[in-house]
Parts: sequence; C-alpha cells; structure tokens
Amino acid sequence: SFTVDHSSHLPPTPQKDHSDRINQPQPPSQNRKRPAARKTPTMSSSKVVLGKMGYGCMGLTAFYGPPVSNSKGVAVMKAAYDAGCRMFDTAQLYMQFGDVVPGTYKYNEELVGEFVKSVPRDTVTVATKFFPKMEGSKFEYSYEILREATEGSLKRLGVDCIDLYYMHRMVSFRSEKGGESRGVQEKSGSNRAERRR
Repeated sequence: SFTVDHSSHLPPTPQKDHSDRINQPQPPSQNRKRPAARKTPTMSSSKVVLGKMGYGCMGLTAFYGPPVSNSKGVAVMKAAYDAGCRMFDTAQLYMQFGDVVPGTYKYNEELVGEFVKSVPRDTVTVATKFFPKMEGSKFEYSYEILREATEGSLKRLGVDCIDLYYMHRMVSFRSEKGGESRGVQEKSGSNRAERRR
C-alpha cells in the first residue's frame, strides 16, 4: 500500500490580514446586555402555569400498545417535567378497556395523579377531558353526567381542582331530519346577507 501527498501541488492558502479589526469598537448590538431569562408564562387571571411545552400522557396507558408500569410512567412524566414541560394532558377516556395489566393503573388519570404528587402542585397544569355518555351512536349530555364525570376525574387525579377541563366530543346540532341544522344555517346565512348590505 502507498499514499500520495498532494499538498505540494496545492496553491498556498492566502492569509487574511485582520490587523485593521484590532481594537475596533464592537457594534452597538453586541454591547447590549443580554435580556433576562423569561419567566414561565402564566394565565394572568388565574396564575395557571402554562410553560412552553406540554406532555400528552395518553400513550402511557392506552391506544399505543401495552401500558407502561406505574413507576416507569411516573419516571417518564418526571423527565418531561425536568425538560421544561409544565402542562400534562389526560382524559376520562384514556383507560385500559380489558383486563388491567398488573402493576398499572386502569385509568391514565390515576397515573397522572401519581406523578402530580411528586412535584409541587403549583408548578404544573393538569388538563383532562370530559367524555359524554353514549346511547347507541348518540351522545348524551346533561349537568348530572358532567358533574359525575368531574367528580370521578378529581378522585382519580387526587386533586381538588382541575386546571383545564374541556369536552372530548362535541354534540352534533343536526337533528335526525336535519331540520335544526338547516335552520341554523339559514339563520346564519341571512345574517351574512344583512351584513353584506
């Protein structure tokens, strides 16, 4: 084996003269002080901690393969917390629908609640979702159903307040014959026509 040295055939690299830059004043932008580190964003009216990142916890329990163990699930959320996540999202519906795997919680809310106990409560936002009851292919909504679902989520999460609570599915406003839906469309259409005038 052998090697070939081509360096002798290369033209010399020109050396740049930077002497004119010595002791030159820095541009104004470089003289400015760096801005202070930004504080974690909050909702001013409620002081709910938002952060810049959130973590969706569903896959720890359901829909994406077997659930992880409780200890591993808490460790994953703690790692997300250490990385800067301050909002943790779960839902009433995120659960094991078959036999519960040993060493795991049936509900994802229970797993999130276990994690929440391990960090200061005022440093995280707990978000969960209400899922209406279903009768056949129809959703059922009522104050009683909502109250029951809310109390269940509070108990599973082990908290006295849900920071962000929202609806997992919206009821359709379309009646069986479509009359109600058409009425809404006609009314909104007439309003648009009036605005155009």
